[in-house]
Amino acid sequence: MVDVLNGDAVDIRIETLGEDGAEFCLLRRERREHWQAKRQVSDQQTWTLKRLHSEGVLSYFFAKFREGDACVFASISDAPELGQLVENAKAAKKSGESTDRFKSNLLSEKREKLFEDLKNSVGAVSEEETLAFLCAIAVHGGREITLEPEFGFRLAVMFQGPWQNTMAALRDLYLRSTHETLTAADIERHLQTCGIAKRRGGAPDARDRILDMTRVYVEGQRAKLIRHTPIRRSVAEEVVAKIQSSTGGVRRGQAWLFDISHVCLGRF
Repeated sequence: MVDVLNGDAVDIRIETLGEDGAEFCLLRRERREHWQAKRQVSDQQTWTLKRLHSEGVLSYFFAKFREGDACVFASISDAPELGQLVENAKAAKKSGESTDRFKSNLLSEKREKLFEDLKNSVGAVSEEETLAFLCAIAVHGGREITLEPEFGFRLAVMFQGPWQNTMAALRDLYLRSTHETLTAADIERHLQTCGIAKRRGGAPDARDRILDMTRVYVEGQRAKLIRHTPIRRSVAEEVVAKIQSSTGGVRRGQAWLFDISHVCLGRF
């Protein structure tokens, strides 16, 4: 939901009707991303490929991969076999290695067998398809005792009030939105009904305070100048020019950056 609010995803769909392979699906700009989230394995310490196959996770992921989607496996209990294969496959793709070089350079004898087992279990037509399948997967893990505080920090930065209240509101929305698709507007509307507002920029006097601190720093540097004369560098002028001409996501903060850049260049 935070990814949706931040614009990193278009929407989130909770438990797609008629499907039982993912807890939720994120629509990214490039493709859909199906998340299978597990708490832990009851009778073993980690998720093996064999267990992921018997639970239907791999077959579901492979079907979504063939549809052009991506998949994420997230669990408190680790999935080292799948995770290592995914990591190796993405390293091979990044370096442009062929499937043969991937197997010879990045896979140990044990992992090469796992690669073949994965190919056979999902019914891939070739090793190349298996490699592409691995590149469409991500594996995430973490302990509950650390996940909640770390995420709480993000919520505290984004929203006013105690982050625990925001997390409780998001959990409530998730639990009662089964089979629904939520956009940023939907999530913000729910938070507003709970009395939770997003933080809008910094303090009213933040700009002046930043400029004052910058001026103090610059004055300290000026005291060190040879004959009190700054040495102009073309790179400084280029920085200011790029800030002025920028059409990217920093436009909202351009005024601050522009003023601070001028202070640093000694134009005040």
